[in-house]
Amino acid sequence: MLAALSINHEAQVEISQVLDAITKAGICYGIRESAIQQALALRNKPVTVAKGTPLIPATADSLIFHLPESLLSAEIAFTIREDMHRSSEIPSVKPGDKLITRIPGNPGVAGKDIFGKLLRPPVLPQIQLRAMNGTFLDKDGLTILAAISGRPHLRQEGKTFRLQVMPTFIHKGDVTMEAGHLSFQGDITISGSVLENVSVLASGSVDVLGNVTEARIKAGQTLIVRGNAIACHLSAGAALPVLAEISPIITEIILELASFSAVLEQLDNRGQLSILSFSTIAPQLLSIKFPRYAELLQQLTELLQSQAKTPEKSAALTEALELAENFQPHSWADRKQLQDTVSHALEVRNKLDKATEQRGDIYLSYALNSALSATGKIVIRGQGCIHSSLEAGQEVQIQGKLRGGTVRAKAIYVKEAGSEAGAITTLQVSSKGWIDVDKAYENTVFIVGKSILKISDTVGKSRIAIGKEGQTVLLSRH
Repeated sequence: MLAALSINHEAQVEISQVLDAITKAGICYGIRESAIQQALALRNKPVTVAKGTPLIPATADSLIFHLPESLLSAEIAFTIREDMHRSSEIPSVKPGDKLITRIPGNPGVAGKDIFGKLLRPPVLPQIQLRAMNGTFLDKDGLTILAAISGRPHLRQEGKTFRLQVMPTFIHKGDVTMEAGHLSFQGDITISGSVLENVSVLASGSVDVLGNVTEARIKAGQTLIVRGNAIACHLSAGAALPVLAEISPIITEIILELASFSAVLEQLDNRGQLSILSFSTIAPQLLSIKFPRYAELLQQLTELLQSQAKTPEKSAALTEALELAENFQPHSWADRKQLQDTVSHALEVRNKLDKATEQRGDIYLSYALNSALSATGKIVIRGQGCIHSSLEAGQEVQIQGKLRGGTVRAKAIYVKEAGSEAGAITTLQVSSKGWIDVDKAYENTVFIVGKSILKISDTVGKSRIAIGKEGQTVLLSRH
């Protein structure tokens, strides 16, 4: 970035000769001729004759949280009242409330060294804001605001921040047979326990402050049990597998109707469509020109009828049931109504696609004789898990003991697997996955892909994965 020039007393040189020497040295930027004159006058004293322009570094994006970040998560904030009893604060917002604002960083300014090389500042990744259900992005695209009253949820994946607001149903006390089964299109917060022979179903998150005993809970998103889960079924994530089957059928029906609409437009332009009533000619023409349509509609109807009586209907499935009625040709009074049906079908299909991608995590303290499934991750933070079945689409973390049962996920961490009594405990991941244990006892079975490893002795901190020869290997993590 700098070049200094010193000319000794004996040198008989002129400015042009010095400039030529500087050029031969490769220096071509930031040369100061006045400094050359100064060096000629001073002699034997170094003078800066060329100076580069330093780059201005880029600055990263930053965020302003208009609510405490902890209140934008799925957690409940606990406080202590004046009477020393614990109280829970359910975070909520109203329409128009600001939730989060992105402050754009500075891309920086390029510099140049004395050799003319451009010095570019490193490009920093930009924060992405995603306004999900119940929120919207303001016109400048920098602030997410609440569109409805409800409970805010923040999910961060790398530099992407997704925010949504879901209406919350708060059930005070225990959920018993007297209270009945709970079903809500949104979040459910239960201030007590969920007891025997009841079920809780929510399209959003479920937060249970007490225990869950011999009950069934299904959350469309995060499921949190603050207490213990005993002999129960817990699941979190995408609603119904049938949604993934329905969406492509609706897509084919949309394509058939688009082609049918084009045929109707041609007939209308010729004046032939006005000869008979639309409700008469449309069904006949559709059955003759597009026989595939009737087959698709029958497939869709049968799939939807198989789910019609299930208590676990999502909002997207309910809309699909209504859409199937609108797909019946006799329900179209004119071309406009047909076009409206196609537009509505596109909206429903997009909702179905989002519903099938919905991720759900489970957090709890302890599980006994229970079945847990999540499309995201399962985290057991307390004592651990005994004789239970766990299956996660992403990872499972058991920060206590795992005694008996099975665990399946893409990645697994268990502090202590198996038991001194030799309870058979199975941990399974795909061929690209891995299993970390801090301690594992005899009869613990590790399955990676199709390769099985059953240990016959106690092992310490280890990672189990596929080795170079394609077999399950046990590697020390010390």
